[in-house]
Amino acid sequence: MPVLCLTVRFIVGATILSFSLELVTTLVEGQLYGKIITSIGVGHQHACALADKQVYCWGKNSYGQLNQGTSGAGTEIYVPALVNVPGL
Repeated sequence: MPVLCLTVRFIVGATILSFSLELVTTLVEGQLYGKIITSIGVGHQHACALADKQVYCWGKNSYGQLNQGTSGAGTEIYVPALVNVPGL
């Protein structure tokens, strides 16, 4: 499955500003395997994907932003996990 990746790099204190857009192929495993991802949202250290009308999130959960019932240090989720979103 091809995945479109966007990379933006800023380096403070130098005049380096780069922007690249590339099409890559990646293996998707786990709960997202075989699902059609229609939207991805990213935060500072977390991300969520809408796949087959369900939401999956992963990353830091310091403030409960992943809606997994726990929050604070040490509650990171390293692989996409299904999130209950009422009304979706």
